[in-house]
Amino acid sequence: MNRKEILTAARHNLKETTASIWTDAYLYAMMNQSLRDISDRAPLRKSAIVPFVEYTTDLDVSGLSYFDIRDVEFPVCSTQTPTIRSHSLNGDYLALDLDRIPKITHRTTSGTDASTGTLTGTVTFTNGSRAVTGVGTLFTTELKNNYEHTNGDLICPSANSRYYQVAYCSSATALVLTEVFEEATVADTLDSTLSRTHDSCARVHHSKLYTLTVSPVSFQGYGLNDITVGYDYTGTTTLNYVVKITTAAATDKYDWSDDGGVTWDATAVNCSTTAAQLNNGVTVVWAASTGHTLNEYWTFTVKPSDLPPKYEEVVISGTVAHAAQEYLANYIQTKLTGVTTLLSTASTSAGNLAARITQAIADLASLRNNIGTNLGSLGMALESAETDLAAVVTTLTTGIGTIPTISAGVATAMTDIETALDQLVTDLGSARTNMSTLTAGGKVTEKYTEIAKTDAEEAKQRIAKARQYLDELKETLALTLTYPEYAKAKTGNTKERLDKARIYLESLKTQHEYVELGIQELAAGGAYLNQSQEYMRQAEQSINSTQLASSYRTWANQKWAEYQDKLQRITKVTSKGYRNPRSL
Repeated sequence: MNRKEILTAARHNLKETTASIWTDAYLYAMMNQSLRDISDRAPLRKSAIVPFVEYTTDLDVSGLSYFDIRDVEFPVCSTQTPTIRSHSLNGDYLALDLDRIPKITHRTTSGTDASTGTLTGTVTFTNGSRAVTGVGTLFTTELKNNYEHTNGDLICPSANSRYYQVAYCSSATALVLTEVFEEATVADTLDSTLSRTHDSCARVHHSKLYTLTVSPVSFQGYGLNDITVGYDYTGTTTLNYVVKITTAAATDKYDWSDDGGVTWDATAVNCSTTAAQLNNGVTVVWAASTGHTLNEYWTFTVKPSDLPPKYEEVVISGTVAHAAQEYLANYIQTKLTGVTTLLSTASTSAGNLAARITQAIADLASLRNNIGTNLGSLGMALESAETDLAAVVTTLTTGIGTIPTISAGVATAMTDIETALDQLVTDLGSARTNMSTLTAGGKVTEKYTEIAKTDAEEAKQRIAKARQYLDELKETLALTLTYPEYAKAKTGNTKERLDKARIYLESLKTQHEYVELGIQELAAGGAYLNQSQEYMRQAEQSINSTQLASSYRTWANQKWAEYQDKLQRITKVTSKGYRNPRSL
Protein backbone atom coordinates (compact mmCIF):
# COMPACT_ATOMS: atom_id res chain seq x y z
CA MET A 1 0.00 0.00 0.00
CA ASN A 2 1.22 3.50 -0.72
CA ARG A 3 0.78 6.50 1.51
CA LYS A 4 -2.51 7.57 -0.03
CA GLU A 5 -4.05 4.13 0.34
CA ILE A 6 -3.08 3.98 4.02
CA LEU A 7 -4.57 7.45 4.50
CA THR A 8 -7.85 6.36 2.90
CA ALA A 9 -8.02 3.28 5.14
CA ALA A 10 -7.33 5.39 8.24
CA ARG A 11 -10.09 7.85 7.31
CA HIS A 12 -12.47 4.93 6.90
CA ASN A 13 -11.72 3.76 10.44
CA LEU A 14 -12.09 7.31 11.73
CA LYS A 15 -15.45 7.52 9.96
CA GLU A 16 -14.36 10.71 8.23
CA THR A 17 -14.07 10.51 4.46
CA THR A 18 -13.40 14.25 4.08
CA ALA A 19 -11.01 16.44 6.05
CA SER A 20 -13.55 18.09 8.35
CA ILE A 21 -11.63 17.35 11.57
CA TRP A 22 -8.29 15.89 10.50
CA THR A 23 -6.40 17.34 7.55
CA ASP A 24 -4.32 15.10 5.29
CA ALA A 25 -1.16 16.74 6.61
CA TYR A 26 -2.19 15.98 10.18
CA LEU A 27 -2.95 12.33 9.44
CA TYR A 28 0.32 11.99 7.54
CA ALA A 29 2.10 13.24 10.67
CA MET A 30 0.28 10.60 12.74
CA MET A 31 1.23 8.04 10.09
CA ASN A 32 4.90 8.97 10.45
CA GLN A 33 4.62 8.60 14.21
CA SER A 34 3.27 5.09 13.72
CA LEU A 35 6.19 4.29 11.43
CA ARG A 36 8.55 5.41 14.20
CA ASP A 37 6.74 3.18 16.69
CA ILE A 38 7.11 0.18 14.38
CA SER A 39 10.71 1.01 13.57
CA ASP A 40 11.47 1.09 17.29
CA ARG A 41 10.05 -2.42 17.68
CA ALA A 42 11.38 -3.92 14.44
CA PRO A 43 13.60 -1.45 12.61
CA LEU A 44 14.51 -1.72 8.98
CA ARG A 45 17.97 -3.29 9.05
CA LYS A 46 20.47 -1.89 6.59
CA SER A 47 24.20 -1.92 6.01
CA ALA A 48 26.25 0.43 3.91
CA ILE A 49 29.90 0.87 2.97
CA VAL A 50 31.08 4.38 3.84
CA PRO A 51 34.51 6.01 3.38
CA PHE A 52 37.08 7.11 5.92
CA VAL A 53 37.93 10.79 6.05
CA GLU A 54 41.54 11.10 4.94
CA TYR A 55 44.14 11.11 7.77
CA THR A 56 41.54 10.17 10.41
CA THR A 57 39.71 7.15 11.78
CA ASP A 58 36.38 8.92 11.18
CA LEU A 59 33.74 7.60 8.80
CA ASP A 60 31.54 10.02 6.88
CA VAL A 61 27.95 8.86 7.55
CA SER A 62 26.22 12.03 6.31
CA GLY A 63 24.74 10.12 3.38
CA LEU A 64 23.00 7.52 5.55
CA SER A 65 19.41 7.75 6.76
CA TYR A 66 19.37 6.07 10.16
CA PHE A 67 18.16 6.41 13.72
CA ASP A 68 20.60 3.97 15.29
CA ILE A 69 24.13 2.69 14.54
CA ARG A 70 24.47 -0.94 15.62
CA ASP A 71 27.80 -2.29 14.48
CA VAL A 72 30.77 -1.28 12.33
CA GLU A 73 32.90 -3.82 10.41
CA PHE A 74 36.45 -3.13 9.29
CA PRO A 75 37.98 -3.97 6.88
CA VAL A 76 35.49 -4.65 4.09
CA CYS A 77 36.82 -7.93 2.70
CA SER A 78 36.06 -11.54 1.91
CA THR A 79 39.50 -12.98 2.58
CA GLN A 80 39.19 -12.73 6.34
CA THR A 81 36.53 -12.42 8.96
CA PRO A 82 35.54 -8.76 9.45
CA THR A 83 36.11 -7.36 12.92
CA ILE A 84 33.41 -5.46 14.82
CA ARG A 85 34.92 -2.16 15.90
CA SER A 86 34.06 0.09 18.82
CA HIS A 87 32.72 3.41 17.68
CA SER A 88 31.34 6.76 18.81
CA LEU A 89 29.08 9.11 16.88
CA ASN A 90 29.78 12.81 16.59
CA GLY A 91 27.40 14.55 14.22
CA ASP A 92 27.93 13.27 10.68
CA TYR A 93 31.09 11.43 11.62
CA LEU A 94 31.58 8.01 13.21
CA ALA A 95 34.91 7.57 14.99
CA LEU A 96 36.34 4.02 15.10
CA ASP A 97 38.71 2.66 17.71
CA LEU A 98 41.61 1.56 15.47
CA ASP A 99 45.31 0.96 16.06
CA ARG A 100 46.27 2.91 12.98
CA ILE A 101 44.86 5.47 10.59
CA PRO A 102 43.65 3.73 7.42
CA LYS A 103 45.53 4.56 4.22
CA ILE A 104 43.24 5.99 1.58
CA THR A 105 44.11 4.27 -1.74
CA HIS A 106 42.43 4.28 -5.13
CA ARG A 107 42.71 2.27 -8.36
CA THR A 108 44.17 3.64 -11.60
CA THR A 109 44.13 2.36 -15.15
CA SER A 110 47.31 0.43 -14.44
CA GLY A 111 45.68 -1.39 -11.57
CA THR A 112 48.16 -0.14 -8.98
CA ASP A 113 47.49 1.85 -5.83
CA ALA A 114 47.49 5.63 -6.11
CA SER A 115 46.61 8.51 -3.82
CA THR A 116 43.75 9.65 -6.05
CA GLY A 117 41.62 7.96 -8.64
CA THR A 118 38.43 8.02 -10.65
CA LEU A 119 37.15 5.57 -13.22
CA THR A 120 37.52 6.26 -16.90
CA GLY A 121 34.36 6.96 -18.89
CA THR A 122 30.72 7.42 -17.92
CA VAL A 123 29.24 4.98 -15.39
CA THR A 124 25.50 4.30 -14.95
CA PHE A 125 24.06 2.94 -11.68
CA THR A 126 20.49 1.60 -11.77
CA ASN A 127 18.17 1.68 -8.76
CA GLY A 128 17.27 -1.79 -7.50
CA SER A 129 19.87 -3.54 -9.65
CA ARG A 130 23.34 -4.99 -9.09
CA ALA A 131 24.30 -4.41 -12.73
CA VAL A 132 26.44 -1.37 -13.59
CA THR A 133 27.15 -0.30 -17.17
CA GLY A 134 29.66 2.06 -18.67
CA VAL A 135 30.47 3.99 -21.81
CA GLY A 136 34.18 4.30 -22.59
CA THR A 137 35.00 2.54 -19.33
CA LEU A 138 37.87 0.18 -18.45
CA PHE A 139 36.34 -1.90 -15.67
CA THR A 140 38.46 -5.03 -16.23
CA THR A 141 41.75 -3.18 -16.01
CA GLU A 142 40.93 -0.59 -13.37
CA LEU A 143 39.05 -2.72 -10.81
CA LYS A 144 39.66 -5.90 -8.83
CA ASN A 145 36.99 -8.57 -8.55
CA ASN A 146 35.79 -9.93 -5.22
CA TYR A 147 36.99 -13.50 -5.49
CA GLU A 148 37.81 -16.03 -2.82
CA HIS A 149 41.37 -14.82 -2.36
CA THR A 150 40.96 -11.18 -3.41
CA ASN A 151 38.87 -8.34 -2.12
CA GLY A 152 36.76 -6.45 -4.60
CA ASP A 153 37.33 -2.75 -5.02
CA LEU A 154 34.72 -0.14 -4.04
CA ILE A 155 33.05 2.36 -6.36
CA CYS A 156 30.76 5.32 -5.71
CA PRO A 157 28.87 7.87 -7.85
CA SER A 158 30.48 11.29 -7.48
CA ALA A 159 27.37 12.83 -5.90
CA ASN A 160 27.12 10.06 -3.29
CA SER A 161 28.96 9.22 -0.09
CA ARG A 162 28.07 5.52 0.00
CA TYR A 163 30.30 2.98 -1.74
CA TYR A 164 29.39 -0.37 -3.34
CA GLN A 165 31.75 -3.38 -3.67
CA VAL A 166 32.49 -4.90 -7.05
CA ALA A 167 31.62 -8.60 -7.24
CA TYR A 168 33.10 -9.10 -10.69
CA CYS A 169 33.69 -7.28 -13.97
CA SER A 170 32.13 -9.10 -16.90
CA SER A 171 33.63 -6.71 -19.46
CA ALA A 172 35.25 -3.34 -19.80
CA THR A 173 31.76 -1.76 -19.85
CA ALA A 174 29.82 -4.03 -17.48
CA LEU A 175 30.21 -5.14 -13.88
CA VAL A 176 28.11 -6.61 -11.07
CA LEU A 177 27.95 -5.31 -7.50
CA THR A 178 27.77 -7.45 -4.36
CA GLU A 179 24.45 -5.76 -3.44
CA VAL A 180 21.73 -3.84 -5.24
CA PHE A 181 22.12 -0.12 -5.80
CA GLU A 182 19.62 1.56 -3.44
CA GLU A 183 19.81 5.15 -4.60
CA ALA A 184 18.05 6.67 -7.56
CA THR A 185 19.30 5.71 -11.01
CA VAL A 186 22.18 7.95 -12.01
CA ALA A 187 24.49 8.30 -15.01
CA ASP A 188 27.64 9.79 -13.52
CA THR A 189 29.50 12.52 -15.34
CA LEU A 190 32.53 11.56 -17.42
CA ASP A 191 35.62 10.41 -15.50
CA SER A 192 34.10 11.26 -12.11
CA THR A 193 33.04 7.93 -10.54
CA LEU A 194 35.12 7.38 -7.39
CA SER A 195 37.03 4.19 -6.58
CA ARG A 196 38.77 2.91 -3.44
CA THR A 197 40.43 -0.22 -2.22
CA HIS A 198 38.59 -2.42 0.27
CA ASP A 199 40.57 -1.18 3.29
CA SER A 200 39.72 2.49 2.68
CA CYS A 201 36.13 2.05 3.91
CA ALA A 202 34.10 0.31 6.60
CA ARG A 203 30.68 -1.34 6.62
CA VAL A 204 28.16 0.33 8.94
CA HIS A 205 25.18 -1.73 10.15
CA HIS A 206 22.40 0.66 11.04
CA SER A 207 18.70 0.82 11.70
CA LYS A 208 16.47 3.17 9.76
CA LEU A 209 12.87 4.19 9.83
CA TYR A 210 10.34 2.69 7.53
CA THR A 211 9.28 5.35 5.06
CA LEU A 212 6.30 6.08 2.89
CA THR A 213 7.41 9.57 2.01
CA VAL A 214 9.64 11.57 -0.25
CA SER A 215 12.98 12.97 0.86
CA PRO A 216 13.08 16.62 1.95
CA VAL A 217 12.92 19.08 -0.94
CA SER A 218 16.23 20.85 -1.54
CA PHE A 219 16.22 24.37 -3.02
CA GLN A 220 19.11 25.74 -5.04
CA GLY A 221 18.96 29.44 -5.85
CA TYR A 222 18.32 32.88 -4.42
CA GLY A 223 14.79 33.63 -5.60
CA LEU A 224 11.29 32.68 -4.54
CA ASN A 225 11.16 29.28 -2.82
CA ASP A 226 7.47 28.37 -2.78
CA ILE A 227 7.08 24.85 -4.21
CA THR A 228 5.05 22.13 -2.49
CA VAL A 229 5.51 18.51 -3.56
CA GLY A 230 2.70 15.98 -3.39
CA TYR A 231 3.89 12.40 -3.42
CA ASP A 232 1.28 9.67 -3.38
CA TYR A 233 3.94 7.64 -5.14
CA THR A 234 2.83 4.70 -7.25
CA GLY A 235 6.21 3.82 -8.80
CA THR A 236 8.39 0.82 -7.98
CA THR A 237 11.87 2.38 -8.23
CA THR A 238 13.67 5.27 -6.61
CA LEU A 239 13.56 8.45 -8.70
CA ASN A 240 15.53 11.67 -8.39
CA TYR A 241 13.36 14.63 -9.43
CA VAL A 242 14.63 18.01 -10.55
CA VAL A 243 12.28 20.96 -11.15
CA LYS A 244 14.01 23.95 -12.77
CA ILE A 245 12.78 27.45 -13.67
CA THR A 246 13.53 28.06 -17.35
CA THR A 247 11.44 31.17 -17.99
CA ALA A 248 10.87 34.09 -15.63
CA ALA A 249 7.95 36.13 -17.00
CA ALA A 250 4.36 37.13 -16.27
CA THR A 251 3.80 33.39 -15.91
CA ASP A 252 6.99 31.52 -15.06
CA LYS A 253 7.81 28.20 -16.75
CA TYR A 254 9.72 25.13 -15.56
CA ASP A 255 11.25 21.89 -16.84
CA TRP A 256 11.20 18.70 -14.80
CA SER A 257 13.18 15.46 -14.76
CA ASP A 258 12.93 12.19 -12.81
CA ASP A 259 16.52 11.03 -13.44
CA GLY A 260 18.42 13.83 -11.78
CA GLY A 261 18.39 16.07 -14.85
CA VAL A 262 20.01 13.66 -17.31
CA THR A 263 16.88 13.82 -19.43
CA TRP A 264 13.89 16.16 -19.14
CA ASP A 265 10.43 14.62 -19.09
CA ALA A 266 8.63 17.92 -19.80
CA THR A 267 9.71 21.45 -20.66
CA ALA A 268 8.21 24.95 -20.55
CA VAL A 269 5.40 23.97 -18.17
CA ASN A 270 3.50 26.93 -16.68
CA CYS A 271 3.92 27.44 -12.94
CA SER A 272 0.47 27.06 -11.42
CA THR A 273 -1.14 27.58 -8.03
CA THR A 274 -3.08 24.34 -8.55
CA ALA A 275 -1.42 20.93 -8.38
CA ALA A 276 0.29 19.81 -11.59
CA GLN A 277 0.94 16.10 -12.16
CA LEU A 278 4.51 15.03 -12.91
CA ASN A 279 4.31 11.22 -12.97
CA ASN A 280 3.77 8.21 -10.70
CA GLY A 281 1.41 10.21 -8.46
CA VAL A 282 3.96 12.98 -7.82
CA THR A 283 2.62 16.55 -8.08
CA VAL A 284 3.99 20.07 -7.67
CA VAL A 285 2.13 23.25 -6.81
CA TRP A 286 3.38 26.83 -6.48
CA ALA A 287 2.28 29.53 -4.06
CA ALA A 288 2.78 32.07 -6.88
CA SER A 289 2.85 31.61 -10.65
CA THR A 290 5.40 34.38 -11.13
CA GLY A 291 8.29 36.00 -9.29
CA HIS A 292 10.82 33.14 -9.55
CA THR A 293 14.43 33.50 -10.63
CA LEU A 294 15.76 32.00 -13.84
CA ASN A 295 17.68 28.70 -13.39
CA GLU A 296 16.79 28.19 -9.73
CA TYR A 297 15.77 24.59 -9.10
CA TRP A 298 14.46 22.08 -6.58
CA THR A 299 15.51 18.44 -6.10
CA PHE A 300 13.88 15.59 -4.18
CA THR A 301 14.00 11.81 -4.19
CA VAL A 302 10.94 9.56 -4.23
CA LYS A 303 11.20 5.92 -3.20
CA PRO A 304 8.69 3.11 -3.11
CA SER A 305 7.52 2.07 0.32
CA ASP A 306 9.96 -0.09 2.26
CA LEU A 307 7.31 -1.09 4.80
CA PRO A 308 6.62 -4.85 4.86
CA PRO A 309 3.00 -5.58 3.90
CA LYS A 310 2.42 -7.30 7.26
CA TYR A 311 3.00 -3.96 9.02
CA GLU A 312 0.60 -1.96 6.88
CA GLU A 313 -2.37 -2.75 9.12
CA VAL A 314 -0.33 -1.67 12.14
CA VAL A 315 0.37 1.70 10.49
CA ILE A 316 -3.34 2.15 9.75
CA SER A 317 -4.24 1.26 13.34
CA GLY A 318 -1.51 3.54 14.69
CA THR A 319 -2.61 6.45 12.52
CA VAL A 320 -6.16 6.09 13.84
CA ALA A 321 -5.05 5.65 17.46
CA HIS A 322 -2.63 8.59 17.45
CA ALA A 323 -5.16 10.83 15.70
CA ALA A 324 -7.92 9.87 18.15
CA GLN A 325 -5.74 10.41 21.22
CA GLU A 326 -4.35 13.70 19.94
CA TYR A 327 -7.81 14.93 19.02
CA LEU A 328 -9.25 13.90 22.38
CA ALA A 329 -6.45 15.61 24.29
CA ASN A 330 -6.69 18.75 22.18
CA TYR A 331 -10.50 18.75 22.37
CA ILE A 332 -10.58 18.49 26.16
CA GLN A 333 -7.72 20.96 26.54
CA THR A 334 -9.45 23.41 24.20
CA LYS A 335 -12.72 23.08 26.10
CA LEU A 336 -11.07 23.45 29.50
CA THR A 337 -9.08 26.42 28.26
CA GLY A 338 -12.32 27.86 26.95
CA VAL A 339 -14.00 27.30 30.32
CA THR A 340 -11.12 29.03 32.09
CA THR A 341 -11.30 31.93 29.67
CA LEU A 342 -15.08 32.20 30.00
CA LEU A 343 -14.95 32.10 33.80
CA SER A 344 -12.20 34.71 33.78
CA THR A 345 -14.26 36.88 31.45
CA ALA A 346 -17.34 36.37 33.61
CA SER A 347 -15.31 37.42 36.65
CA THR A 348 -14.20 40.53 34.79
CA SER A 349 -17.81 41.32 33.87
CA ALA A 350 -18.86 40.85 37.48
CA GLY A 351 -16.10 43.24 38.53
CA ASN A 352 -17.29 45.73 35.94
CA LEU A 353 -20.84 45.33 37.26
CA ALA A 354 -19.68 46.09 40.81
CA ALA A 355 -17.73 49.12 39.57
CA ARG A 356 -20.75 50.47 37.69
CA ILE A 357 -23.02 50.06 40.72
CA THR A 358 -20.41 51.73 42.96
CA GLN A 359 -20.15 54.62 40.50
CA ALA A 360 -23.94 54.94 40.31
CA ILE A 361 -24.12 55.16 44.11
CA ALA A 362 -21.36 57.79 44.08
CA ASP A 363 -23.20 59.80 41.41
CA LEU A 364 -26.43 59.72 43.42
CA ALA A 365 -24.57 60.73 46.60
CA SER A 366 -23.01 63.65 44.72
CA LEU A 367 -26.49 64.60 43.50
CA ARG A 368 -27.83 64.60 47.04
CA ASN A 369 -24.92 66.65 48.42
CA ASN A 370 -25.04 69.20 45.61
CA ILE A 371 -28.80 69.63 45.89
CA GLY A 372 -28.49 70.19 49.66
CA THR A 373 -25.71 72.75 49.22
CA ASN A 374 -27.47 74.64 46.43
CA LEU A 375 -30.82 74.66 48.22
CA GLY A 376 -29.17 76.16 51.31
CA SER A 377 -27.47 78.84 49.22
CA LEU A 378 -30.74 79.56 47.42
CA GLY A 379 -32.55 80.02 50.74
CA MET A 380 -29.93 82.43 52.01
CA ALA A 381 -30.04 84.43 48.77
CA LEU A 382 -33.83 84.65 48.88
CA GLU A 383 -33.80 85.68 52.55
CA SER A 384 -31.30 88.47 51.79
CA ALA A 385 -33.39 89.58 48.83
CA GLU A 386 -36.49 89.61 51.05
CA THR A 387 -34.71 91.80 53.64
CA ASP A 388 -33.53 94.22 50.98
CA LEU A 389 -36.99 94.44 49.45
CA ALA A 390 -38.52 95.10 52.87
CA ALA A 391 -36.05 97.97 53.39
CA VAL A 392 -37.00 99.38 50.00
CA VAL A 393 -40.67 99.20 50.89
CA THR A 394 -40.04 100.92 54.26
CA THR A 395 -37.93 103.65 52.67
CA LEU A 396 -40.42 104.28 49.93
CA THR A 397 -43.28 104.28 52.44
CA THR A 398 -41.43 106.83 54.60
CA GLY A 399 -40.65 108.94 51.58
CA ILE A 400 -44.23 108.80 50.42
CA GLY A 401 -45.39 109.79 53.95
CA THR A 402 -43.24 112.90 53.91
CA ILE A 403 -44.47 114.08 50.56
CA PRO A 404 -47.66 115.87 51.92
CA THR A 405 -45.62 117.66 54.59
CA ILE A 406 -42.98 118.63 52.09
CA SER A 407 -45.68 119.71 49.65
CA ALA A 408 -47.35 121.91 52.35
CA GLY A 409 -43.99 123.41 53.30
CA VAL A 410 -43.26 124.12 49.68
CA ALA A 411 -46.70 125.76 49.24
CA THR A 412 -46.22 127.92 52.36
CA ALA A 413 -42.74 128.91 51.31
CA MET A 414 -43.99 129.81 47.87
CA THR A 415 -46.81 131.95 49.40
CA ASP A 416 -44.38 133.66 51.73
CA ILE A 417 -42.03 134.33 48.87
CA GLU A 418 -44.87 135.66 46.77
CA THR A 419 -46.02 137.93 49.66
CA ALA A 420 -42.49 139.09 50.36
CA LEU A 421 -41.98 139.88 46.72
CA ASP A 422 -45.27 141.76 46.52
CA GLN A 423 -44.35 143.75 49.61
CA LEU A 424 -40.92 144.35 48.18
CA VAL A 425 -42.49 145.75 45.06
CA THR A 426 -44.73 148.00 47.14
CA ASP A 427 -41.88 149.14 49.30
CA LEU A 428 -39.77 149.87 46.29
CA GLY A 429 -42.65 151.82 44.77
CA SER A 430 -42.98 153.87 47.93
CA ALA A 431 -39.27 154.45 48.01
CA ARG A 432 -39.32 155.57 44.42
CA THR A 433 -42.20 157.93 45.17
CA ASN A 434 -40.47 159.30 48.19
CA MET A 435 -37.32 159.74 46.24
CA SER A 436 -39.13 161.86 43.67
CA THR A 437 -39.86 164.42 46.38
CA LEU A 438 -36.23 165.18 46.78
CA THR A 439 -35.22 168.83 46.04
CA ALA A 440 -33.69 169.66 42.91
CA GLY A 441 -30.49 170.27 44.73
CA GLY A 442 -30.62 166.70 46.05
CA LYS A 443 -31.63 167.64 49.63
CA VAL A 444 -34.29 165.40 51.01
CA THR A 445 -36.69 166.35 53.64
CA GLU A 446 -36.42 164.59 56.94
CA LYS A 447 -39.82 163.07 56.69
CA TYR A 448 -39.33 161.38 53.39
CA THR A 449 -35.85 160.28 54.20
CA GLU A 450 -37.03 158.30 57.16
CA ILE A 451 -39.85 156.81 55.21
CA ALA A 452 -37.53 155.65 52.47
CA LYS A 453 -35.13 154.26 54.98
CA THR A 454 -37.88 152.36 56.66
CA ASP A 455 -39.18 150.99 53.38
CA ALA A 456 -35.72 149.87 52.39
CA GLU A 457 -35.20 148.04 55.66
CA GLU A 458 -38.51 146.27 55.33
CA ALA A 459 -37.63 145.27 51.78
CA LYS A 460 -34.32 143.93 53.06
CA GLN A 461 -36.12 141.88 55.66
CA ARG A 462 -38.58 140.63 53.11
CA ILE A 463 -35.69 139.48 50.90
CA ALA A 464 -33.97 137.70 53.84
CA LYS A 465 -37.24 135.98 54.65
CA ALA A 466 -37.64 134.85 51.06
CA ARG A 467 -34.06 133.54 51.11
CA GLN A 468 -34.87 131.57 54.28
CA TYR A 469 -37.93 130.06 52.65
CA LEU A 470 -35.84 129.13 49.62
CA ASP A 471 -33.23 127.39 51.82
CA GLU A 472 -35.96 125.47 53.61
CA LEU A 473 -37.40 124.47 50.27
CA LYS A 474 -33.96 123.32 49.09
CA GLU A 475 -33.46 121.20 52.26
CA THR A 476 -36.90 119.72 51.91
CA LEU A 477 -36.31 118.87 48.30
CA ALA A 478 -32.87 117.41 49.13
CA LEU A 479 -34.41 115.23 51.82
CA THR A 480 -37.03 114.12 49.37
CA LEU A 481 -34.32 113.04 46.89
CA THR A 482 -32.52 110.81 49.46
CA TYR A 483 -35.43 108.38 49.63
CA PRO A 484 -35.29 107.33 45.94
CA GLU A 485 -31.47 107.03 46.08
CA TYR A 486 -31.67 104.84 49.13
CA ALA A 487 -34.44 102.80 47.59
CA LYS A 488 -32.37 102.51 44.39
CA ALA A 489 -29.36 101.18 46.35
CA LYS A 490 -31.48 98.64 48.15
CA THR A 491 -33.06 97.62 44.87
CA GLY A 492 -29.55 97.01 43.40
CA ASN A 493 -28.68 94.76 46.34
CA THR A 494 -31.90 92.90 45.82
CA LYS A 495 -31.03 92.38 42.13
CA GLU A 496 -27.65 90.90 43.11
CA ARG A 497 -29.35 88.56 45.57
CA LEU A 498 -31.86 87.48 42.95
CA ASP A 499 -29.05 86.91 40.39
CA LYS A 500 -27.36 84.59 42.86
CA ALA A 501 -30.65 82.87 43.46
CA ARG A 502 -31.00 82.38 39.70
CA ILE A 503 -27.48 80.83 39.55
CA TYR A 504 -28.38 78.45 42.35
CA LEU A 505 -31.57 77.56 40.53
CA GLU A 506 -29.52 76.85 37.36
CA SER A 507 -27.22 74.65 39.43
CA LEU A 508 -30.21 72.77 40.73
CA LYS A 509 -31.41 72.44 37.16
CA THR A 510 -28.15 70.71 36.13
CA GLN A 511 -28.38 68.16 38.92
CA HIS A 512 -30.46 65.97 36.59
CA GLU A 513 -27.13 65.10 34.89
CA TYR A 514 -26.14 63.14 37.96
CA VAL A 515 -29.43 61.31 37.69
CA GLU A 516 -28.68 60.53 34.01
CA LEU A 517 -25.20 59.32 34.92
CA GLY A 518 -26.62 57.13 37.62
CA ILE A 519 -29.12 55.66 35.15
CA GLN A 520 -26.33 55.04 32.60
CA GLU A 521 -24.12 53.34 35.16
CA LEU A 522 -26.96 51.09 36.26
CA ALA A 523 -27.76 50.26 32.62
CA ALA A 524 -24.09 49.37 32.02
CA GLY A 525 -24.15 47.27 35.14
CA GLY A 526 -27.17 45.43 33.78
CA ALA A 527 -25.33 44.73 30.53
CA TYR A 528 -22.34 43.35 32.43
CA LEU A 529 -24.69 41.20 34.46
CA ASN A 530 -26.15 39.79 31.24
CA GLN A 531 -22.63 39.18 29.91
CA SER A 532 -21.67 37.33 33.05
CA GLN A 533 -24.73 35.15 32.77
CA GLU A 534 -23.97 34.40 29.10
CA TYR A 535 -20.35 33.53 29.84
CA MET A 536 -21.43 31.27 32.67
CA ARG A 537 -23.90 29.58 30.32
CA GLN A 538 -21.18 29.03 27.71
CA ALA A 539 -18.82 27.71 30.36
CA GLU A 540 -21.51 25.29 31.49
CA GLN A 541 -21.96 24.11 27.90
CA SER A 542 -18.20 23.61 27.52
CA ILE A 543 -18.09 21.62 30.74
CA ASN A 544 -21.02 19.53 29.51
CA SER A 545 -19.24 19.00 26.17
CA THR A 546 -16.13 17.86 28.03
CA GLN A 547 -18.25 15.43 30.00
CA LEU A 548 -19.88 14.19 26.80
CA ALA A 549 -16.40 13.46 25.44
CA SER A 550 -16.21 10.50 27.82
CA SER A 551 -17.95 8.29 25.27
CA TYR A 552 -15.45 9.38 22.63
CA ARG A 553 -12.67 8.76 25.15
CA THR A 554 -13.83 5.16 25.50
CA TRP A 555 -13.64 4.66 21.74
CA ALA A 556 -10.23 6.39 21.48
CA ASN A 557 -8.82 4.31 24.33
CA GLN A 558 -10.09 1.17 22.65
CA LYS A 559 -8.30 2.10 19.42
CA TRP A 560 -5.15 2.86 21.38
CA ALA A 561 -5.30 -0.50 23.15
CA GLU A 562 -5.73 -2.29 19.82
CA TYR A 563 -2.71 -0.48 18.42
CA GLN A 564 -0.55 -1.24 21.45
CA ASP A 565 -1.51 -4.90 21.21
CA LYS A 566 -0.36 -4.99 17.59
CA LEU A 567 2.91 -3.32 18.54
CA GLN A 568 3.46 -5.89 21.27
CA ARG A 569 3.28 -8.61 18.68
CA ILE A 570 6.27 -7.12 16.88
CA THR A 571 9.61 -8.35 18.17
CA LYS A 572 11.52 -5.46 19.68
CA VAL A 573 15.10 -4.85 18.68
CA THR A 574 17.61 -5.65 21.44
CA SER A 575 20.92 -3.91 21.87
CA LYS A 576 22.79 -7.15 20.97
CA GLY A 577 21.07 -7.96 17.74
CA TYR A 578 17.83 -8.58 15.92
CA ARG A 579 15.28 -11.26 16.45
CA ASN A 580 13.01 -12.31 13.66
CA PRO A 581 9.68 -10.53 14.05
CA ARG A 582 6.74 -12.74 14.72
CA SER A 583 3.95 -12.91 12.22
CA LEU A 584 1.01 -10.63 12.91
